[in-house]
Amino acid sequence: MPDLVMIPVGKGTDLSRTLHIPRDYEKAFDLISEGVTKLIDVGKTVFRSRNKVWKRYFVNVFDIGLGGNVVRIANNIPKNLGGFLTFLISSLIALLSFKPRKLPIWIDNKLIDEGLMTIIGALNGQYFGGGMHAAPMASVVDGILEFVYVKDTNIFKLVSNVLAKVYKGRHLEYHHVYHYQGKELRVKSDEVFLVDIDGEEEKAHEVVVTIIPKAIKIKMPRD
Repeated sequence: MPDLVMIPVGKGTDLSRTLHIPRDYEKAFDLISEGVTKLIDVGKTVFRSRNKVWKRYFVNVFDIGLGGNVVRIANNIPKNLGGFLTFLISSLIALLSFKPRKLPIWIDNKLIDEGLMTIIGALNGQYFGGGMHAAPMASVVDGILEFVYVKDTNIFKLVSNVLAKVYKGRHLEYHHVYHYQGKELRVKSDEVFLVDIDGEEEKAHEVVVTIIPKAIKIKMPRD
């Protein structure tokens, strides 16, 4: 298995924040000779619709609900705004039209919740959405996923208690934000729901997300 070297480009570059990869591409290139090789985990997602089953993989984040709407908008916004503004503006626009949905959540084969969900995330890395510190406790080398979801709230409370605080990781203080750890997430619905998988949009009736420990080798800065 060859070593990978990450060069942060694009709007979000959120995985590079977790891995402490320099945004300066010359310093990132230096990791080829100066970095340390680590084995990191990868998420696997199995999607199901009424007549199709397919798989995709992610290194950073997978989320259901609001995130899919945000990604759809962000991918059509001019790239010169930068990651922070792109995802902040996209989040605010998406909130205006998004309606929470009742979605059951199973974690490690146990039914955990089935409330009105705004967003359900399975995070391997700590950040998404251009710097949102969604899972400060996440590690890419521990063989588990962080499951964070928001339910039973309205747009005003979501903006003030989640969006305004997530960049510093303080959204977890809000009592409508829930956090679990595990190795498998399953969500199923009679209606299609939107999904964001590492910045790409998908649609499905059911998803099963699992973790593949120590799946790829990547160069990271020395401690």
